[in-house]
Amino acid sequence: MMAMRLRKSLASSDVIQVSKRTGRSVNVDLVQDSDEENEKAAGAKPPKDKTKDRDGFDHAKLYFYPPGEGPKQ
Repeated sequence: MMAMRLRKSLASSDVIQVSKRTGRSVNVDLVQDSDEENEKAAGAKPPKDKTKDRDGFDHAKLYFYPPGEGPKQ
């Protein structure tokens, strides 16, 4: 994984990334990368339901007390 530094050029809307390791610079066109096609990630998953197991059934943990915390213990 390369660490990158961002440097915004004053004359245009391009951002220049410079690698700390190699020193190479890359111009990033923000106008192209911000269009409607790239607005949202395709196929985003809905949040996972923490009360269901991998088969879609309720977790057994929902119906039992944690060890040592039940009534009369």
